[in-house]
Amino acid sequence: MCEELKPGKFLGRRLASVQVFESTFIETEYTGGLPPHSHKAPYFAFVINGVYRLSTVSQSDIWKPHTSGYHPGGAEPHWTVALNMPVRTFLFEPSKRLIQIGREFGVPLERPTHSPGGSLSLVLARAYEEFSKQDDVTPLSLEGLALEALGALRRAEGAYRRPPRWLERVREQLQTSFDQPLRFGQLATVAGVHQVELAQTFRRFYGCTAGDYLRRTRIEAACRQLRHSEASLAEIALNCGFSSQSHFSTAFRKIMGVTPGAYRQQVRR
Repeated sequence: MCEELKPGKFLGRRLASVQVFESTFIETEYTGGLPPHSHKAPYFAFVINGVYRLSTVSQSDIWKPHTSGYHPGGAEPHWTVALNMPVRTFLFEPSKRLIQIGREFGVPLERPTHSPGGSLSLVLARAYEEFSKQDDVTPLSLEGLALEALGALRRAEGAYRRPPRWLERVREQLQTSFDQPLRFGQLATVAGVHQVELAQTFRRFYGCTAGDYLRRTRIEAACRQLRHSEASLAEIALNCGFSSQSHFSTAFRKIMGVTPGAYRQQVRR
C-alpha cells in the first residue's frame, strides 16, 4: 500500500523543523529504508549523512552526502533502501507563494532532479547551515536561499558583468533599515526585479545572502555603539534590530569571535 503524504509530513524521525513564511524546513533521520510513498506537495532534499537508493517504478538513483534534488508534488511513488546508516536529510517544502514565484520566473517545477553536487547542493548546504544556527535574521536568509534553490533549478546565471544599479539600492535599503524586520519581497520591490533574480544576483556580487549581509550590518552598528556609547547591551541589541540580548550576543560572538561585553572592554583599554 502506498501512502500519499500531506504537505509538511515526511517519513522518518523528525530531528528539527522550522516554518518560515509558510515554507517548511525539516531535518529527518532513519535507518533501514522507507516504504513506498508519494508527496502531495513539492519539496527539495539534501543528504547530510548516510547513503541510500531511491527508487521509482521507472528508475533508481544513489543519494550520497551533499547530493540534492527536487521532487514535484504528485510525482510517482518512490521508496528508499539505506545502504550506509543512519540516513540524515534536510528537506525543504516551499510555500504555495514561492511555487508561484518560481512558475512566474520560468522554473521547470514539474520535472524531478537528482544532482550529486552543483549549484543546488551548494544552496541547500547553505540553507542547512542557516537552519542549524537560527537567529533573528534566519527568516530573511532562508527566504533568500529558497529563491536561490528555485533559481538553481532554472540554471540561470544572469548576464550582469558588474553590479546593476538596482542592486546598490537594495544594499542601501539593508544598511538604512537594518534595525527593521525585512522580507525578500520588500527588497525585490525596491530593486524592481523578480525575487529569484535578486537572490541570485545578490550572492553573485556580494558572496552571501541578503540575510547574511543584514546580520553583518547589524553587528557593525553594534560595534560602533559599543565603542562610542554607554548604552547597555540590552539597549544596543534593541537598537540594532535583535529581538533579545541573547540573540544579539550569540550573533555577535559568531561573527566577532568574542562576546559584546568582552569587545567593549578590549576597544576601551
